[in-house]
Amino acid sequence: PYIINNLKSNKKVNIKNFDTKNDFIHIDDIADLIKILIRKKIKSGIYNVGSGNVVSVRYVYKIICDIFNKKTNMPLIKKNIAFKADITKIKKATNWKPKIKLNKHTLINIINA
Repeated sequence: PYIINNLKSNKKVNIKNFDTKNDFIHIDDIADLIKILIRKKIKSGIYNVGSGNVVSVRYVYKIICDIFNKKTNMPLIKKNIAFKADITKIKKATNWKPKIKLNKHTLINIINA
């Protein structure tokens, strides 16, 4: 939302590290997991939930700029930091896995929702 709102308002997007990689997950995948958890009893514990994949902020920013026909302005400071959820435990307990991949089509749908 931060990137989208700033681009819509023609404001500067201030991101410290475009090369940080995050484990983005679509809300519909989370909703599917919650439905499973309501129906199925699983052992109490800590479960990581994510897509199991990492995507750089640079990638997301570039796609959103393309969608809005905005020029990208990203410094080339490479700090490869990645935050990825290990979803092995939740997959084993529920047989759940995310279905929606983060790509241009997904972002267009999110923006137009």
